[in-house]
Amino acid sequence: MRLYTPRYVFLYQAIILVLVSGVLGWAVNELRPDRMTWLQTGIEAVPADSGVDMAMDIDVAEALRLHAAGEAVFLDSRHVEDFRVGHIPGALSIPLGLFEDEISAKLAPYGKEAKYVVYCSSITCGMAQELALALGFMEYSDVVVFAGGMAAWVEAGGESEVVVQ
Repeated sequence: MRLYTPRYVFLYQAIILVLVSGVLGWAVNELRPDRMTWLQTGIEAVPADSGVDMAMDIDVAEALRLHAAGEAVFLDSRHVEDFRVGHIPGALSIPLGLFEDEISAKLAPYGKEAKYVVYCSSITCGMAQELALALGFMEYSDVVVFAGGMAAWVEAGGESEVVVQ
């Protein structure tokens, strides 16, 4: 078996190209003032006093109970179009991308000490966690995530509300 046939030369060149690209990418990243961290879990970035307990997800039974008792303000983190198609009755639309002052204005009637339940479409949707984290950084003190979202709500027989234009 000859190691210098055209097929192997191409393989060697490809390996060298990948290695050189990786080294150059690493070097450029290390020289940047806003360099990317290589390993990050995300949980470590949440300060303990942020108001958000990242382990505090509620299930559909607790969400239904809180809604029926009127003990929490429900916040829909999905896109406005999804909110219009169907949302938990009485929920406020707080899609990702709103500025802090816009969020504060929408939540001003309830205050920072109210209980907020944030949800999105389903367990695979991460928008609720992102909004909950943002609310924690804005010093809202009692924020939980309804991880099952609209999918679990509808499956459990919860009513939904549609925005009529």
